[in-house]
Amino acid sequence: MNDFKKERVLRTILIHISVILVFVLYDLPAYLINSPRTPIIKMVFYSLSCVAYYYVVRYGQLPLLKRKKWTFFWSLTLLGSLTIFNILSISLSELGNLILDRPFFPVNGTIILFTTIRGTYIIFLALLFYFIYLHLAKERKAAKIEQAFLRSQINQHLLFNFLNYHYVHLRDVAPHLSEGVMMFTDMLRYALSQSREVDQVPITQEVEQLSRLIHTYQLLEDNDIHIDFTSSLTGAYKDVTIPALLLVNILDNVFKHGDLHNPDRLAIVRLNVSTKEIYFRTENSKRRSPSLHSMHIGMENTRERLTRAYAGNFSLDIKDRSSFYILELLIKL
Repeated sequence: MNDFKKERVLRTILIHISVILVFVLYDLPAYLINSPRTPIIKMVFYSLSCVAYYYVVRYGQLPLLKRKKWTFFWSLTLLGSLTIFNILSISLSELGNLILDRPFFPVNGTIILFTTIRGTYIIFLALLFYFIYLHLAKERKAAKIEQAFLRSQINQHLLFNFLNYHYVHLRDVAPHLSEGVMMFTDMLRYALSQSREVDQVPITQEVEQLSRLIHTYQLLEDNDIHIDFTSSLTGAYKDVTIPALLLVNILDNVFKHGDLHNPDRLAIVRLNVSTKEIYFRTENSKRRSPSLHSMHIGMENTRERLTRAYAGNFSLDIKDRSSFYILELLIKL
């Protein structure tokens, strides 16, 4: 922990201690008026028990309840903690009555009502400060995202200027290289633009990127890439959408991990799209040498995106054998 974090933690602790002292000092006059014979130490102890209940609700219950969206569960849980607080407070009063010659707080309807009101008041404060905390945390997160977006805009602007500069200077000297730069620029622009816009894109855009990705790898490998890609779009396919870059990332794995230099073992890519379903299949031989990167994390991310977008309306079947790799994706629309 660096000095800045230590200072911030220390400052937070001091603020909490100061607020607790103010609360106890605020409580004492009311206790002295209503029960002047009760020892001050016992009054302080009761005030501290109220403080402890606040911390239990604010930092114990509410963060756990954040995952539950139904009001009934919230109300039931908080009502249960209030009941426990009442029982403990009344038990403390009874214990004081037994130990002390004078009663700590006489247990009657008044003290039960007072304890219930006090517990409800504590719950209200805990809820108030908790929702303020959530609001501020949301604003801080939005500010960080905005700052990151502004930084990325600057970086993207510099990157595209750099690529455009090389495209212009290579266009007449090396048309083959300039075409590759332009293809890469278009794919990069698509990826960056979709990362900050709506996650779903028209299927026609994704198909276009699949063809562009294949062409880019053909340029990189001097056309020594053997792949058979066909797509069939039927019906009102223009209305079909899909998470951006979903199929592109799957196809990119074929190039990263597959052996596409053997003309006798074509990599096969099939895409069938209709208004009812999307079917995507890749089949390729595996490299004998180690692949460039592990694909497990990429496929886990793909499966998570599919789950968020389609819940139980998809199947992803993968056959990972020693010499070949087959992936079949079926999405029910």
